[in-house]
Amino acid sequence: MTSHTATAENYILGHLKTEQILDQFKYIPRIADSTLSDLFYKRHSELIKEDGNRSKSSEAINLEFYDEFIQIAEFTRSTTTREQLMGEIRSWALLEADWDGEGAAVPIARCIKNAVSFIRLLPDNISLPEPMLHASGNTGLFWGDGGMYADIEFLHNDRIAYYIEQNGDKHKGAINFDSESLPPVFSVLLRG
Repeated sequence: MTSHTATAENYILGHLKTEQILDQFKYIPRIADSTLSDLFYKRHSELIKEDGNRSKSSEAINLEFYDEFIQIAEFTRSTTTREQLMGEIRSWALLEADWDGEGAAVPIARCIKNAVSFIRLLPDNISLPEPMLHASGNTGLFWGDGGMYADIEFLHNDRIAYYIEQNGDKHKGAINFDSESLPPVFSVLLRG
């Protein structure tokens, strides 16, 4: 067996061990996982190249980089409930006409964007809503907990139609939304 063949076999064995190491990080969110995996393979290849005389075994190289990988992975975090909600709403942009099997319109991109911005602007003292996609293509948010009921619909013209019942009071209307600040009416009416 030539030294070149032995080196290739060591690299393949090392690569398999790299795969085993990556399997331990399945808890990392998909985007971070993809980024870290790419980084891991790139750095692993650099370490193999740096070890020109092959004095280190592939296993030693893997262990050396494993420590670096752990340090990077410690900076990742789980996806928050708010981010999951925004992601679910953003995924509606992939739907086509008749997504409900009853002739629903294509989801309106501007409504999706405004709903995501609205959720991002919600203060922590307001509970997160349930998302709704209307057959019209408009995006909506719904709260139905405790003494509050709220239904908000994002319209294609950067307006929000709302109906809110809280403590026996009923409020409804339509308001402009600029996606930079939460309209004050919602800060007051949606407080839990």
